[in-house]
Amino acid sequence: MALRLNRNHSCRIPTNVTKPTQQSRSTNYRNIIDEIAEYLAPDLAEVNDHLARILDSDTELVREVGHYVLSTRGKRLRPILAILAAKVFRYVGEDHTKVATALELVHSATLLHDDVIDKAPLRRGKPTVNARWGEDVAILIADYLFSHAFNLALQTSMSPKVLSLICQVTARMCEGEMFQIEKRDALLTRDDYLRIVRGKTAYLFSACTALGSLLANAPEQQVMLLSSYGLNFGIASTTLSTSWLVITRSESRSGPTSATENKRCPSFTRLSKPMRKIATSFSSTGITAAIPSTLSRSSRNMAELSTRLPKRATTLGLRASSWQIFRRHQPSPF
Repeated sequence: MALRLNRNHSCRIPTNVTKPTQQSRSTNYRNIIDEIAEYLAPDLAEVNDHLARILDSDTELVREVGHYVLSTRGKRLRPILAILAAKVFRYVGEDHTKVATALELVHSATLLHDDVIDKAPLRRGKPTVNARWGEDVAILIADYLFSHAFNLALQTSMSPKVLSLICQVTARMCEGEMFQIEKRDALLTRDDYLRIVRGKTAYLFSACTALGSLLANAPEQQVMLLSSYGLNFGIASTTLSTSWLVITRSESRSGPTSATENKRCPSFTRLSKPMRKIATSFSSTGITAAIPSTLSRSSRNMAELSTRLPKRATTLGLRASSWQIFRRHQPSPF
């Protein structure tokens, strides 16, 4: 099965949504992720072991900076999605944790490059690598992580397909960043904003679900369905978190955002009025409701797939009844 990126996407955004409180939204989201992480604890432990071996370098600076980068780790959403997608098809083996680690490395490396481009002083409340050690160290450690991601992909039983897909998504993320730079001083349209979200974030989520199911030798149609799910999940969760950050900031104080904040939420303060309305509609849903209607045309297929996972695992969205935000889904990019 040849997997290639598809550049043509479109979606519609729902209106008339009810806005939950920020506290209830974030609490419910954390609880869901914590429950799933508990269910996947043995697999995520293997991911951490892979990361530890990668950072076990003879160079002290690599160890120091590498462990610092991982100490600021987030929710491990990308490894979680890759592992869940493999488990949907009852995958047996060890390659799924290698792929999950590779995807996490790609994610971490791109964040390091983003911080250099944006000259960001902080990430998740801690000094960035470029602020603490310099841009040269940040770029080099990112390249180190990229190289090990590609090496892990080569160690899998389906290495040509896995490596090809990871290379494709890495290139597409670079294109997304370049397009954002190209539009840096422009008023973004909906299509511009969604193109940036797809390129910088959502394609990697799509690769997670595609690769997990691909490793398990899932039928091609179902690989495409899970790939489409990952893409939509990435769009919904990214737009939700970005718009919520901007909107709650604007509610808490008046005046323009700072240059640093503009970089953290790229070009969001320069959105056109229609785009701001779209952002508001995303931020007004909860994260569970934000799971897109990827399989609205194939709910029977996903309903059958979801029975293979515990209920708490399907809460993340691998359940057709959770997908309500898009009236028309974004197709698989592969």
